[in-house]
Order: sequence, then structure tokens, then C-alpha cells
Amino acid sequence: MRRLKRIILVGLLCAQPVSAQQGGFLSELFGQTQQPANADQESVIAPWQEEIQEPVEEPSLREIVAQQLPYYPLLIAEKNYESSLRCLDQIQYLFDQKNEQGDFTILRQDYWLDVLLEVEMELYFCDGPMLRSYISKDRAVPARWYSVRTSLPELLKSTDQNEEDLVEIEPRWTE
Repeated sequence: MRRLKRIILVGLLCAQPVSAQQGGFLSELFGQTQQPANADQESVIAPWQEEIQEPVEEPSLREIVAQQLPYYPLLIAEKNYESSLRCLDQIQYLFDQKNEQGDFTILRQDYWLDVLLEVEMELYFCDGPMLRSYISKDRAVPARWYSVRTSLPELLKSTDQNEEDLVEIEPRWTE
């Protein structure tokens, strides 16, 4: 044990910088290096002293969703069951059926099923007793869609809530 202490002490002493400008071992260890004080060197501004720039206005959620809308999967069917348990049973049935057909299926949650076909993807969700099925023609689903998929019509309505002001969904593919 005594020998180990000596080795560590010698190692620390050898690790001391030769130049006094470089600072000590402990100050380097804790990130407190000394900077040479040259007259021509510009003063370093601390992060809290940086110049304040004009705030950049970030787009609203509605604007972001409207931009990404052509890339969202399309709702192709909805079916309302008597209870959420019946809907979950249907998801399990679809999972088994698609597996038997040879499709690649991913049961992500008990209420969420992805079916990967050759170039497209089917998505099934149970929202309570409501089973919704969507299709994405190229399997590219923006992450935000999962959060806003059930509230898209309300989100895209204008502030005066007119039905004519709903943004029309234009798919990025042609049938």
C-alpha cells in the first residue's frame, strides 16, 4: 500500500507542467487554466456577457404541422367498437392475420400496430374504442405526426373556426 502511494505521488509530481504559464496539475484537472496576459490579446467574453441578439421568432406548432402535412400518413378507415378491449382484440387479430399473410408486422404497444409492406406501411391505432388505420406510401412518418394525429383537424383550423379554412391534405404521391 505504501508503495502504491509513492507511485501515485511521483506520478502527480511528474505530471506538473514545466511552464508556470500553464498552471498547476489540479487547476488543469478542474479546467482552470491560466491564460497568458498579452496586451494585444482580446478579452474573452464570458457566456453570460455575450451580446444579446434579437430573438428569432419560432414557427408555431400549426405552421410546422402545415409544412409537414404532405408527409403525414393518410387516415384510410375508422371503426368504432363497443369497448377499448374489443378494439385491442382487433389489433391482435390484425397482427396474427398479417403475420400469416407473410407481412412484416411490429406490435409496438397493445394499441399500436405497424405493418411494413413492400414500399408502404400501414399503421393501426386503438384510441379508446376507435380503431384508426393509416397508410404511409414510403414508410417515412415524421415523429411529430404521432403526437398530433388525433387532433389534426382542430389544429389546422383557422382562429375563426370556419370549416372552409381547414387545410386540405395533399398527398405527396399519385395513385
